[in-house]
Amino acid sequence: MSSSGATASASTSSTNDVSELTEMLGQLSTAPTSEECDAIARDMAAKLLKDGLIHLKTSNILPTLESEATNKKSGLAREGALIGICALAEVIGQPSEPFLVPVLPMVLDLYADKGPVVQDAAARAAVAIMGVMPSQSAPLVLPILFHNISGSGKKWQTKVGALQLLSDLSNASPIQVGIALPEIIPVVKDCLLDTKSEVAAQASKTMLRKVPAVIEKISATTFVADMHGPALAIMVPLLVRAFNERSAHIQRQTTIIVDNLCKLVKDPAEAGQFLPDLLPGLERIIDVAA
Repeated sequence: MSSSGATASASTSSTNDVSELTEMLGQLSTAPTSEECDAIARDMAAKLLKDGLIHLKTSNILPTLESEATNKKSGLAREGALIGICALAEVIGQPSEPFLVPVLPMVLDLYADKGPVVQDAAARAAVAIMGVMPSQSAPLVLPILFHNISGSGKKWQTKVGALQLLSDLSNASPIQVGIALPEIIPVVKDCLLDTKSEVAAQASKTMLRKVPAVIEKISATTFVADMHGPALAIMVPLLVRAFNERSAHIQRQTTIIVDNLCKLVKDPAEAGQFLPDLLPGLERIIDVAA
């Protein structure tokens, strides 16, 4: 075959690939059931994996999915786009991460969609995106989660979803999350008093998941500066929760931390405001030890 013939053949093959991907993409918003939509999405993702991820951009796959996911006129289109994003993550795996992490904020916004099926599809897509991230990417995704937890105008469903993802991240990337605890704790703590009970409840669950890691980190820290109100406002609720941990090791570490903490609180007014909250936990441990 001549070089010109080979070039023409390759061009025809590439055109056919794009045409097939475009057809699959269109079917996502017209499939009669979620199951059929998922099957089409997985076929599309498998073809992308085979033909090359460059088609995600050259075939307009990602821009189209983003556009359809925000199509206010069609819940079917929104659900189909989210199913497509989820399939890309699950079928392609980690290589899809740089393409999909940028759409995570949009996916989180759709936790608050009016349609329950769209909400469910958004949750599955977000979990799938988080699932393809290596631990080293945690510092990149934390600002996205923080913005969706405490950002202005965010709906309560989005806040709950971001808190859930943050909780999951602590299992997937414990070292990276441990390093970021000074940033994470104030964000989660603010949600404990959220007027929406669902947000407060999820914040409490997220905080409890982090208590052992926080206590381990604090116990390895030498405090030399005096402790004041803002620091106590963060520390004391964590220590109260730590006293409720089942682990005797965590309880013992918490008792030592409280002892050291009390020595660094010089202002009686601040001590009176925060430290009494620790007494029930201490007294319970004393009774058990006795």
